[in-house]
Parts: sequence; C-alpha cells; structure tokens
Amino acid sequence: MDIWWLIIMEIYDSEDIKVYMLTKRILFSVMLIVSPSVVASEKAHELYDSIYGGKPAPDVINTLHKMAESGDIDAQSLLGWEYYQPRYDTKPDVQEAIKWFELAAKQGDREAPLALGGIYYDGEQVRVDYAKAYALFNQAAQHGVNLAWSRLGR
Repeated sequence: MDIWWLIIMEIYDSEDIKVYMLTKRILFSVMLIVSPSVVASEKAHELYDSIYGGKPAPDVINTLHKMAESGDIDAQSLLGWEYYQPRYDTKPDVQEAIKWFELAAKQGDREAPLALGGIYYDGEQVRVDYAKAYALFNQAAQHGVNLAWSRLGR
C-alpha cells in the first residue's frame, strides 16, 4: 500500500485529478478487501464512491460520521481526509481532521499518523510541533509506511 501512497502523492502534485481519483479508488478497494468488517466496508465503499465518484448523496457525511463514531476505522480515516482536503461539499476543518485522524491512528490505521505528522510539522492551524511530528512520522514508519521514512530524513 505504501507504493500507492507515493504514487498518489506524485499524481496529486502534478494535478492529474482523474488519475488521482482512479488510483485512490483502487487503493481504497484494496483496503476494503482486507477490512475485517465486510458489511461496514461495503457501506464505506458506497459512501466513498458517492464522495469521489461524482455522484454525491446528501447524507454522505452524516452517515460517515455515524460509522466513524461506531468505530469504523475506514470511515474515520475518510472523514479525516474529507476535512483535511475536502473532495465533497465540506468546509476544510483541520481540527476536525485531527480528531478523526487521531481516532483512526489509535485503532491502527497505518497512514493516519503520517497525515497528523504533516499537519504538526507544517503548523496547519496548529502550533508547529516538530517533536510531535517526529513521533507521528516514526509511528507511521514503524507500521511500514515508507513515505514516513522520507519525512524522517532517512
């Protein structure tokens, strides 16, 4: 999954959104295959398609919130990204993104610590905290996220 993250980052930087969305959809599909909760994952996948597939449903964010509050790690991660870099009709809210990334990270999401580390490293609506960013990048690296190693300078 780490190679996909690197590909996504490269594509995002080049502004090739169509390829970015396709790559992200493929990555999300792979995550759903390994998800322990097939029913929740199918619902998360439907919601994901609604957000990123150009057919938004009016209650997507509310449903994602309910799923995330019940502990669905995929929904927590999706909400983190939706508030951090909105792709739907959501206003950016870094504090809300931090909340959902932290919950996802506590449940073992491998890439949520990387996102959190970036927020603290760059000081995006939070005080710059290099020590916290380093700890979060290290946490992601220990879970096998290769991009985290580059953020650590290794």
